[in-house]
Amino acid sequence: MCLQINDPTLPRLASILVASLLAAPGGVAADTPAPASGKAGVESGSDGNAVTAPKEACDLLMSGDSLIGTNNTDARANPPAHTPEQICATTKAIVASILRQSPAIKVLTLRIFPKGGDDEPGVGEGIFHSSAQAIEIARRAGELTAELADGKQVFWLDINHVFLRPDGSINSDLMPDPVHPNQAGAKAWAQAIEPTLAQLMGDQPIVDPLANPLRVPASGGGDGTYDWMQRHHSGLKVKSTKPQVVLLGDSITHHFGGIPTEGTPPSEQPVWDRLFPQTRPATNLGFGADRIPQVLWRLDHGTLDGMAPKRVVLMIGANDVLGGAEPPDAVVDGIRACPAGVNAAVSAVFID
Repeated sequence: MCLQINDPTLPRLASILVASLLAAPGGVAADTPAPASGKAGVESGSDGNAVTAPKEACDLLMSGDSLIGTNNTDARANPPAHTPEQICATTKAIVASILRQSPAIKVLTLRIFPKGGDDEPGVGEGIFHSSAQAIEIARRAGELTAELADGKQVFWLDINHVFLRPDGSINSDLMPDPVHPNQAGAKAWAQAIEPTLAQLMGDQPIVDPLANPLRVPASGGGDGTYDWMQRHHSGLKVKSTKPQVVLLGDSITHHFGGIPTEGTPPSEQPVWDRLFPQTRPATNLGFGADRIPQVLWRLDHGTLDGMAPKRVVLMIGANDVLGGAEPPDAVVDGIRACPAGVNAAVSAVFID
């Protein structure tokens, strides 16, 4: 049976649902980077029959489904396992091949999705348990693929938090096996990349009216005292300081001091220096006026990738409730997504 998508008001969401279902068992789930570069247009569905995508979907399949490499990490099911560097290099070759075939296309590469280990129970039949080695290879390879982005034609996104519970375990409601997203997972996948796709395609995001808007990542903002995007890029550069503590939040955190320094009142710096001496390096990733969607966007765009802090201190939500802007239940649900985002980027960390 072919996959039928009949809602003309959600063409891009439909396209991504097609793309995600191609990763189901019996589709292209067993592909490794080597053969993947030739796939586009008509693919085998989860039941072995044809799934046909429109041209727009083919473009998104070739870009969004540059998400490839998970099977190269697994020496159990697809021996031998490859190194993170090999997986990243081959993904780079796939992206280069796409650009040669379609020089005007914009390529969105996704971080390799999370994988459930032997301690993940899973739901139903056909459970895929990954070894600790495979999970670590996938984590590191996914992190390395961020280097492929040039911000012009090639872009990178980490949406792994959507498949995780706040404690970092796989959400079996979205990944029951726990490797492949089900239809609910496909929808979560689509919603997570939609804001970025809309920006790349120059149109307005297509938003599920039933979705919690606080779980939809959004960039930009600020309180007028600093350049929001510049502070984000400065935060990416301070990773070399190897902070033991990372603070995430809004202006309450931002005004505490530390680095990066954009928009930080100088009067607060002495307090920061006393609490975080050189023997306990810390990074302040608080952004004045930020709401939950901005924190999720920063987590999706590598703000913690490559770090190995012992603690992450998260305080967010004040700007989402001011003046009754959002209902309390929606705020709580949005806050729950943030620890999952932290766990998607950093393993073995305490979150306060």
